[in-house]
Amino acid sequence: MIQMSTLDHALNYASLGMRVFPLHYITPAGACSCGGSSVNPKCKPGKHPFSRLVPHGHRDASSDVEQIREWFTNTFYNLGLATGWVSGIFVLDRDDRDGGATSLQALEAQYGVLPQTLTQTTGNGAHYVFRQTQELDIKSRAGNIAPGIDIRANGGYVVAAPSRHENGKFYTWQGEGLPQLDWIAPAPKWLTDLALNPIGKQSTGGIVNTKPAANTGVFTIPDQISDGQGREDYILRYAGHLRGKGLDQSTVERTLLDYNQLHISPPLDEEVVLDRSRRYQQTSANEPEVWPDPTEISASLPGVIKFDERLLPDVFAPWIKDIAERMQCPIEYLAVGALVGAGAVVGNRIGVQPKKHDTGWVEVPNLWGAVVGRPGVMKSPALDQVLAPVRKLESTAQAAFATTLAKYEIDRMIYEATKKQLEAQIKKGAGVSINQLPVEPQKPEPPRHLLNDATYQKLGQVLSGNPHGVLVFQDELSGLLVRLDEKGQEAARAFYLEAWNGKQSYTFDRVERGTLHIPRLSISLLGGLQPTKLREYLHSAVTGGKGDDGLAQRLQLLVYPDLNEKWNMVDRQVDLAAADAANDVFFRLAVLNPISLGARQVYTDSIPVLQFTEEAQERFNLWWTALENELRNGVNSPFMESHISKYRKLVPALALLDHLIVGSTGGIGIDSLKRAIAWKKFLLSHAERAYAAVTAGSKDAAKALAKHIKQGDLQDGFTVRNVYRKNWSLLATVKEATEATEVLQDLGWLRAVRDDKVSANDGRPTVRFMINPKVATGG
Repeated sequence: MIQMSTLDHALNYASLGMRVFPLHYITPAGACSCGGSSVNPKCKPGKHPFSRLVPHGHRDASSDVEQIREWFTNTFYNLGLATGWVSGIFVLDRDDRDGGATSLQALEAQYGVLPQTLTQTTGNGAHYVFRQTQELDIKSRAGNIAPGIDIRANGGYVVAAPSRHENGKFYTWQGEGLPQLDWIAPAPKWLTDLALNPIGKQSTGGIVNTKPAANTGVFTIPDQISDGQGREDYILRYAGHLRGKGLDQSTVERTLLDYNQLHISPPLDEEVVLDRSRRYQQTSANEPEVWPDPTEISASLPGVIKFDERLLPDVFAPWIKDIAERMQCPIEYLAVGALVGAGAVVGNRIGVQPKKHDTGWVEVPNLWGAVVGRPGVMKSPALDQVLAPVRKLESTAQAAFATTLAKYEIDRMIYEATKKQLEAQIKKGAGVSINQLPVEPQKPEPPRHLLNDATYQKLGQVLSGNPHGVLVFQDELSGLLVRLDEKGQEAARAFYLEAWNGKQSYTFDRVERGTLHIPRLSISLLGGLQPTKLREYLHSAVTGGKGDDGLAQRLQLLVYPDLNEKWNMVDRQVDLAAADAANDVFFRLAVLNPISLGARQVYTDSIPVLQFTEEAQERFNLWWTALENELRNGVNSPFMESHISKYRKLVPALALLDHLIVGSTGGIGIDSLKRAIAWKKFLLSHAERAYAAVTAGSKDAAKALAKHIKQGDLQDGFTVRNVYRKNWSLLATVKEATEATEVLQDLGWLRAVRDDKVSANDGRPTVRFMINPKVATGG
């Protein structure tokens, strides 16, 4: 095995989004590099920050590659790993010197076994790493859950591999190679609940909270049992529950004795408790195990409306159909990319006034879209194809900009020369009138249509010179969405939220850079999303995280299509006539004159607008009335209501865009409006699928696991590791395999038991899964 350096580990942690910092190290003599307790009374050997490099301790932790290289290249420092939302993890710290192993057994007996996750062997116990999102305000706590069980989260850190403990042992991760992100499992609900709401340190190891997490089993043990309420019966039933969890008899007895003392009033005699425990052991050994009837796994994702080619403007249809056939990719990807790209070229130069008389409501066709699909389904190549006209526009504009820039340079030289002449006259005492002062030329911003990656400050600078708006395109849109969720990105998030509107001014006021004004802040947004990334992001939004401000719902042109049932090899010439016609549309949109199209301005500085024809206005009013009533009937979830409310912009904006693409002038006609309304219906089905995916991911994995069980690919006693190491589809990570086993346990397909053989990696018994015989026999 290749020995990994501290630098290798530190850089790997940073690549996973975690922050690290240097700690004092253990010298060859076995002492702390700080000099020990004689120098530092608070010394915890090899565990406290190297203050000369990180004066603020874990608050100075970093994921910056250059900083990490500076800290850990050819040095001996131990490695600290900041916990909490800054690294996206929290850690259950088990210290066996304080009874941590016993406490964890009792916790698992009561609530259910921990899922397999990234686990580190420490000097005297283990670290179990779980995911922590920003909406979980878990704080570091010592001993509040159980003796020997600490939580390292917000405001804390852990010593991480390959650091050396003062006892000479090294911190090591379970598994082969450097840790990977998919080794980190989500925490079970019971652990999250205890971490968020600890009940206080108990005097003995064992039961620490008698209220089990939801859906952890059919047996519920009361918090308090008094005389006359069946004390002995509960002890007997509780013993059966613990044995069903796979605990050995000694652990069952110890747990029952603790429960008896803490939660039964008055406590039963110890002999009675042990008698009931052993009576259950004898009974259960002689009785056959009873299994429930397994429950079928319900369908995971709702269906979506099949794409109708009539949704496409006639001039785009041949072009998009040609690409879809040659690439064998979903036509939905191409349609969305083409519309978002066209809308970005138009930007806020022209708008639509949805009401007949009210000039206060105007929408512009900057659109936000996303295409959803697993890796390898041609998301990025498809979008690249339909964005080719936008890139061509940009390259043409950049070439013309060279002349503009040259003129600026000449104007600048004239300005500097004139300024020097005037300065010389002033020095000689000659008078200079204000009319002689030159106006300083402003350096022009290069024309831009498309950006791939930029800070919001840089975006603002670009938009100041491109006030009609730009398209932000990212292959993997989740990167941007997650980044906007991070602490410290509140201003960037607000910037994007405002930019979706497309009509309002925005001003940057900075001490160093001065004032930067954007007359109308407008951004179009497009990119790909993997289903798992989308599910994780929407879960945060649906459950009230930072995504609960409507950012996710602004992705109105989001498509999550089914893949083609059959792939065909197609190798033919590109339809150049169709491609040229599409290019002509984009170039026409780039130079459109709103007034020549019949648009009018209410004020000289307002957006020129088109309105609906009389027939289209009547149809729009009917549709809009139905939409507002739908938002008020209480049928949809709050999150879906928020999504549907954004159709107030989407439908009129799509109608305007269709009108412009087909080359019409004057009022927006009924055909363009009908096409926009049909898009709304089509897109709603995809939105419903996307939001349903929040809860369906584990069901997909469970269905895949159930299939392999029925095929005999797994036998009684299999482990999570046996599953994910086979690299089956939907089951190739620890998280996917763990979630699948949890679903099948809830549905009666599996039962988790402990193998008495202790793992050499972390001292924990292996969790094995027994298969319901009724599944094997088809019963």
